[in-house]
Amino acid sequence: MHRLTSLLVAIMVGAFIYCDAFAGDPSKIKNTRSAELDRLTVLEGTWKGEEDKGQGPQEVVVTYAMTAAGSAVIETLHPGTPMEMVSVYHDDPDDTLTMTHYCALGNQPTMNLASADENSISLTLDKNCGVDVENEAHMHALRIVLRSKNEIEHHWTLFDGGKEKDVFSVTFTRVADDGWGAFNFASRITREIRELTVRLAA
Repeated sequence: MHRLTSLLVAIMVGAFIYCDAFAGDPSKIKNTRSAELDRLTVLEGTWKGEEDKGQGPQEVVVTYAMTAAGSAVIETLHPGTPMEMVSVYHDDPDDTLTMTHYCALGNQPTMNLASADENSISLTLDKNCGVDVENEAHMHALRIVLRSKNEIEHHWTLFDGGKEKDVFSVTFTRVADDGWGAFNFASRITREIRELTVRLAA
């Protein structure tokens, strides 16, 4: 019964956005993504890993969800906890991946693509994003390693006093039945309907 209800909700959401897409101007919906952003879209769902900061292994949860007609990916670390942090990935006007990290340290570093290959994406701080590199502790870089469709790594580089202080590394495994099924289903419907709308309007 719960799954049926979730399915009906997902279909209703998809139908609503379908109508919304046609109510606007489909020609204005961007239908392209950089290769790096495209790789992140397949991470939709919930992932779990462990980290040890001197107090024994602690579970770490990260979720991924698409938004804005498939033009952005929202990453949420420690969802539903006081340490929840959100990072939003999207392409800049030059179709290059960029990300803003809303950090528990109280700042919002923006990171731009530094390098990428088939299995990893590296971002580093945009020094014009407003973070005081010399005097403000902040996340300065992130490397995401795509080990397989069900396993990824995060390597976050912390800067303090203008230099590297630590690197936090976690290996995450995809959760098969993560409770986000209806949400992800609706997200996929949204993306596919909007992309179909653009193709039909072309």
